[in-house]
Amino acid sequence: MNHSFQQLGTAERVTQLIAKARDAEISRDLDRLQELLSEVWDDFDKNPDYSEFEPDIRAELLRISGFYLATFGSSNPRKKYQDRGKDLISKSISLFEELGMPHELGRAKALLASVYYYSGQVEECEIILDEAAIFYDHDQLHPVNLLIAVTKVGALIWKNDYQAAVEILNNVQIPMELCEDPFLLVRYHMQAGIIYSRIERFELSKTHFEKGIYHSEALGNLRYLGSIYNSFSLGYLRNGDLEQAREKVTQSIKIFKDVNERGWLANAFDTEAQIYLADEKFDKALESIDKSIELFREGEFFSGWTDALWVKVHLLLRSDKKEEAIMLYGELADLAGREIGEYAVRKYARKFSKIIHVKKGTDFFGEVQAFKRDLLMESLVEADADIDLSAENLKTNRKEIIHILNREFPDIYLELGMSPHVMSTANN
Repeated sequence: MNHSFQQLGTAERVTQLIAKARDAEISRDLDRLQELLSEVWDDFDKNPDYSEFEPDIRAELLRISGFYLATFGSSNPRKKYQDRGKDLISKSISLFEELGMPHELGRAKALLASVYYYSGQVEECEIILDEAAIFYDHDQLHPVNLLIAVTKVGALIWKNDYQAAVEILNNVQIPMELCEDPFLLVRYHMQAGIIYSRIERFELSKTHFEKGIYHSEALGNLRYLGSIYNSFSLGYLRNGDLEQAREKVTQSIKIFKDVNERGWLANAFDTEAQIYLADEKFDKALESIDKSIELFREGEFFSGWTDALWVKVHLLLRSDKKEEAIMLYGELADLAGREIGEYAVRKYARKFSKIIHVKKGTDFFGEVQAFKRDLLMESLVEADADIDLSAENLKTNRKEIIHILNREFPDIYLELGMSPHVMSTANN
C-alpha cells in the first residue's frame, strides 16, 4: 500500500518532494530519484497508486515515476519497465490535458517521446513531438518548445535525416543562446555536435561539443559529461582522428563505470569497437562490441542494442566471417521487428543490402554478378520482400525473380528472412 498524503504531512512537503525529484530527473540521478519516490511509492515492481493526491500533484508524480521506470529499465535487467514507464507518463498526459495545463502537458509529451526514442520507436517519437509542438506555433521561443525541438533532433539523428535536423538547429540557434536552462543547453550542444560531425562540419561540431563539456562540468554532472565525451569521440572518428577518438571514449568509459550507468557504458563500448574497427584491429573491436551487447541485453535500451548488433555485423563482414554475419543479422532483424517496428527493420535491411557484398577487384563476370545481386537485393528491400512487387519494379515476372534467386543467390532468402518454401514455387 502506498504512503498517503496524510503520512507525508503537509502540501508544502509534497511540493518540496516533487521539486527535488525534478532536479534528480534532470540530472539523471536515479539513485536519488528512487530515494525520493520511495516516500510515496512502496513497491517499484508494482505501479504506484496516487489517487489520494490532488489531480495536478498526481499527474506530476505519475510523470516523474514514469521517467524513473523507463530510464532505469533502459539499462537494468527489469522486465517491461519501459512499457510501464510509457503507461504512467500517458496517464499523466491525460490528467494534464483534463486540467488544462498546456506546458506541463508539453513536457510530459516530450518525455514520452524520449522514452519511445530510447526503445527505438522513432516514428512514434516524432508523432508525439509534432503533436506537442502544435501548441507552440505562435510561441516558438517558449522553453517547452525548445525542449521539444532538441528532443526531435535526437530522433532525426537516428533516422539519418540530417537536413531536417539542421533546419531545427538553425531555428533554435538564437533562443538557445539566450537559454538559461543549463541542462537543456548541454543536450542542445551535444545534439548539434553530433549533427555537424555527421555532415562533415567538424570545426563547428567541435565548438558545440566543447560548449557541452563546459556546461556539464559547470553543473558537476558526470552523466552528461560522459555522454558528450562519447559523442565527441564519434565526431573525431568521423574526422579520421583515431587518437583523439580513443582518448575521448576512454574518458567516457571511465565516467560511466564510476557512476554505474550501464546502458550508457554499453554505448561507449560500442564507440570503442567502431574505433578499433576503423583501425582494423578486429580482435579488439570484437571484444569491445561483445561487452556492449552483453550490457544492452540486461535492459531495454533497444535502439542502442540494435545499433551495437549492427556494428558487430559490419565487423564480422570485414573479418570475412560472412556466415556469422548473416546469422547475427537475423537476430538483429528479429529484435528490431519484435521490439521496435517496421521502420527499424527497413533501416537495417537497407544498410545490410549495401555492405553484404564487398567487391574485391574480381573479373568482369564477377563484377556483373555482384551488380545483379545488389540490384536484386535493393529491389527486394524496397518492396519489403514482396517478390511480385519486386518483379514489377524490375520489369520482369515472379517466375524469373525466383529462378534467379534459386539458381544464383539463394542466400538472399536468409538475409531478408524470406520463407524458404518460396523456392519451391519456381516452376509454378
